[in-house]
Amino acid sequence: MRIARLTTLFCLFIAMSQVASAQETIHISTGEYLPWASESLKHGGFTNHVISEAFKLEGYDVKFTFYPWKRAFEAAKDGKDFQATSYWYPSEERAQSYHYSHALQIDRTVFFHLKDTPIPDWETLDDLKGKRIGATRAYTYTPEFWEAQESGRLNIQVGNSDEVNFNKLINGRIDLFPAELQLGRRLLNQLFGADVAATVAYHVKPLVAPTAHLLISKQLENGEDLAAEFNQGLAKLIESGRYAELQNDMFTGNYLQ
Repeated sequence: MRIARLTTLFCLFIAMSQVASAQETIHISTGEYLPWASESLKHGGFTNHVISEAFKLEGYDVKFTFYPWKRAFEAAKDGKDFQATSYWYPSEERAQSYHYSHALQIDRTVFFHLKDTPIPDWETLDDLKGKRIGATRAYTYTPEFWEAQESGRLNIQVGNSDEVNFNKLINGRIDLFPAELQLGRRLLNQLFGADVAATVAYHVKPLVAPTAHLLISKQLENGEDLAAEFNQGLAKLIESGRYAELQNDMFTGNYLQ
């Protein structure tokens, strides 16, 4: 009787192990955008941690692969090597290739400037004519912002990274640089130290305050269902209070390795 019971337990253990090992893994392409997403941060950063925790609640494992942003976007389009990409702001181009998740967070992009060269209380981008404005290549900002750059209506100078643009701002080579508020503060302190960072201010009016999303390839047969499952997991994460815990971890620096 005991042998039969042990045999039954052993078979049950093997069956459970097979189910666990068969658990589907979602492969997600992503990029560097501290403090939300980075290969240098625990769990790939706050936003990627939210994504993996939400999927976990629906029975999925997650594997992130970091690329430059443009490559990350293209890598998941066909749904073959990657089912999804994180994380992105809404745009018409992206909506053609991807299903959007519910919002992961809201980011505020503001204009940073040196304190001794303040900017007026602007209402439209035309109010910023005559200013040298930095921009980071491949970032979303707004369609109007990029149209103003292409038409030459505004003097917008494109750089390869936020770090490059903040260096230009500090050295007086540009007057303004739009960046997400928390990201900008962190970069300034990291790159230049507290004393230099204190010479920089920002205008409270945001250029844009977009929602951030996980994008799931429309080429997947189950893409729409996968997006719905993720949204269910995200809702559970928020309702349980776990999302707030992860957010607090980000603000207190607990994602630093």
